[in-house]
Amino acid sequence: MLHFFVVARVWAAAVGDSGQVIGDNNARFLRESVVLYLDLMTTEGCHLCDEAVAVLQQELVAGEAEVDLVDIVYDPKLMDLYAERIPVLVQRGGGHELGWPFDGDQLRQFLEALPQLPTPQGC
Repeated sequence: MLHFFVVARVWAAAVGDSGQVIGDNNARFLRESVVLYLDLMTTEGCHLCDEAVAVLQQELVAGEAEVDLVDIVYDPKLMDLYAERIPVLVQRGGGHELGWPFDGDQLRQFLEALPQLPTPQGC
């Protein structure tokens, strides 16, 4: 079983029990919408990772995606896969990847092309 250390959550679904959006009055999120679950492979001191986080924060709206920052140094397999490639955005449970560099348009294209998956365990 793969275990990883989650550093932080970039943006989580922000919808209350009654379906109202919490914390973002401009978001147009409907409860029926599919929330995407993504991991951003990163590590401490990675300035490119900071830039990727900024793109995610600018482009994602509340409730659209849940993005966990995963520090790869805590898992040798992740180090082997991503040490020279970070930051890499990975669809949790699906394996689809978007490597750096990416801008808002490329992020949007990646998100729109992702297949819909069931909610991963633990989310």
